[in-house]
Order: sequence, then structure tokens, then C-alpha cells
Amino acid sequence: MNVLNSSSGMGMSLHDMMWVWSKNIWEMWPGFLFISLPDLNPLIPLFREVLEEIGGELSRISRLSEDALLRVRRAGRKAKRAILLIHAGRLEEARGLIDEALNEFREVEEIVEKERYLRSLPLKEAYEELSEAMILLSLLAGSKPPTPEELSIPPQSYVLGLADVIGELRRNALDLIRAGRLEEAERRLGLMEERYLDLTSVDEL
Repeated sequence: MNVLNSSSGMGMSLHDMMWVWSKNIWEMWPGFLFISLPDLNPLIPLFREVLEEIGGELSRISRLSEDALLRVRRAGRKAKRAILLIHAGRLEEARGLIDEALNEFREVEEIVEKERYLRSLPLKEAYEELSEAMILLSLLAGSKPPTPEELSIPPQSYVLGLADVIGELRRNALDLIRAGRLEEAERRLGLMEERYLDLTSVDEL
């Protein structure tokens, strides 16, 4: 190969130039390639201890998550059964089931409050079921409907539960019509219309 066009490399091949360059680097940092690394062996047990602690914490969180999810599903099932009891006219039994569902939720909320890793648990659907059961019960029992604050339920879940109540009122009106109780059925349809109008006033769900 011909020489490079520089005064310092005049007459030198590229191979020679690379050799000189590497020699200069070597002379500038003679110990560069021989930096000694610390002995890592004493650190290995420390890493094992950390990983063991992490494993124990993950197992604990997993157990808490499973327990919380079990309670959430149980609360949702109780709310659904309460709705069936309401349609059967067994309001006191329905109230008891709703109270049990509320207690399940309170326990879940206590767990989630203490464990930030569990704050992504899927509670939305169960919240809606509970809202639906509570609102339906209050409407058919002639009592004041609970507020989202009283139930400790997110407003969006409460509104969606109210939307489901409209369908339940329709179902109840049809049951009354089949039983020949037309005046009561008419009142249920009136309630249904009022709740629908209430929902139309809500801008965002």
C-alpha cells in the first residue's frame, strides 16, 4: 500500500501507521489493559440475600393479591345474588347479602391501602355490581339511595351501576305486568324513565 499523505506518515504503510498508533497508546496508558477488577466473590452471598428477600416479598404480595381477588369475586357474586333476591321480593335477605358484600370490599380496601403494589386490582366490575344492587334495593324499598361517598365507590362505577338499574327496573315492570299488577308496573316504568333522564344529565361516564 502507498504511503499516507501526512508528514508524520510519509513513507509508511497503513499497517505501519496502525502499529505506531497502538504503540503510542500503549506508552501513554501503560496500565490501561491491565486494570485489576475487585474480587467479586464476597458480594455473591449479599446478592443471594437480596434475592431471597425479594422472593419472600413477592410471595407475600402474591398471597395478598389472591386473597383480595377472592374477596372481590365473592363480593360481586353476593351483589348479583342480592339483585335476584330483590326481584323475588326478598328485600331483607338482599340487604343482608349487600352488607356482606360491603364488608368484603372494606377488607379489600384496607389491604390495597397498605400495599401500593395491589392498587391495580380489577375492582371496577364488582363496584358496578354493588352500586346496582344498592340503588335497586333503595328504589324498590322506597328509601334514600346511597351516594358514592357513602359506599366508597368511584363515581364512574356508581353511574354505570345506575345505568344497569334501568334494565333491572324494566325487568321488574315486566314481572309485575305478568302478575297482573299493572299500577305497580306503571310506577316501575316511571322510575325507569326518571333514572334515564338523570343519566342524560351526566356529561361523561
